[in-house]
Amino acid sequence: TVDSIKVNHSVPDTNHFAITTPIGVFYHGSDFKFDLFPLDGKPSDLAHIARVGEKKVIALMSDCLGADHEGFSPSESSIAEKFNHNIITAKGRVFVTSISSNIVRWGQAIEYAKRAGRKVVLVGYSVDKAIAIAKDLGYINLTDGDLVDVEKVKNFADNKLIFLVAGFSAQPNSALSKMVMGKHRIKIKSGDKVIFSAPDYIPGTTSHIYDLIDTLSRMGAEVVYGESQEIHVSGHGFQKEHAILMDLVRPKYLIPIGGNFRHVKSYHTIAKTMGYREEQLISPNTDAIITFFADGKIDIKQHNQLRKVLIDGLGIGDVGTTVLRDRKLLAEEGMFSFVLLVTKETGTLAKPPVILSRGFVFEKENADLMDFLMAEINRKFQEATSKPANFEFIRQELQAHIEGIILEKTGRQPMVLPLVMEV
Repeated sequence: TVDSIKVNHSVPDTNHFAITTPIGVFYHGSDFKFDLFPLDGKPSDLAHIARVGEKKVIALMSDCLGADHEGFSPSESSIAEKFNHNIITAKGRVFVTSISSNIVRWGQAIEYAKRAGRKVVLVGYSVDKAIAIAKDLGYINLTDGDLVDVEKVKNFADNKLIFLVAGFSAQPNSALSKMVMGKHRIKIKSGDKVIFSAPDYIPGTTSHIYDLIDTLSRMGAEVVYGESQEIHVSGHGFQKEHAILMDLVRPKYLIPIGGNFRHVKSYHTIAKTMGYREEQLISPNTDAIITFFADGKIDIKQHNQLRKVLIDGLGIGDVGTTVLRDRKLLAEEGMFSFVLLVTKETGTLAKPPVILSRGFVFEKENADLMDFLMAEINRKFQEATSKPANFEFIRQELQAHIEGIILEKTGRQPMVLPLVMEV
């Protein structure tokens, strides 16, 4: 059986799961924090967690992203005053960006915007989708009258608008990045206020985030960012919260999940202060298989062979390396194709070849090259044909020859596709 347990996170209705098996209970703790003063008034159900701990809990699998921070993770309500102040005191347009799934933060921004008499503009697919779902489920109080379409923002004064924008981590194709680069219909201008209510230390993207902030500042925008300015708090529990969870669940084994090595190491340090021994701390590789036995023993196979399963449209696992290589070639070098209509009995061309080029060269500006390739196609065909015609041999000979000619003349390697058809 599976028992769900209410905990706090930036996504409403986040739950932990107590999974009861024939040998005992396994506690799965995804992203969480113990917020005593959550905005929705529903704190984590610590009593429920304690009841689970009264059973035989084999293992606690726990989020550990905040394990390297001392104390307790600040409450979502702790930033309410500063966040609200930044919105109501703004004289021009306000832009708020955050993690798209942070429904709590979007709800705050919408509520404060409505108090300030601002209309809400949703910018970016992920934000639009997340807020639409939250609205339908009743987690966000947002009516059609509160919203303004991007196309109609010119009908409103700057101080009457707030934009909720996707792209806080400076993803190249995100709405915010496009605004900064001038590739979006909404342009950042002097006097705008841009609020980053999100972490600015995400591994692998931190430098990009600061580059984006610098660019916004150069454009004349006022940029508010970072937990130091009290407009963002983490959705992950800190050291005290992890200690409380361990104490309530009382598992035999601890398995930190959802963090990097430094988080795992910090989690182990917390566990040891709680009296756990080294052999009770399990930190397997991503590809490991852990087997638990009824007698309390475990077996860890650290190197289970995993492979990527690619999903393409409705197809699952049907796209292999060859297809991906072809797509990469098409994207980087383009395609050069030609069609030959051949009479099989005589091995002759029924009509002149037809050339089709896409993403390779602009045909009108490279007429000499096209004429040369046409001549080579005709010449090589005469060498390769026979009576009766061997279509596969002709195709292979022409493909190899034209690929070599194109590489020699242009230094490029487009996908060459000869189509040899019988008439």
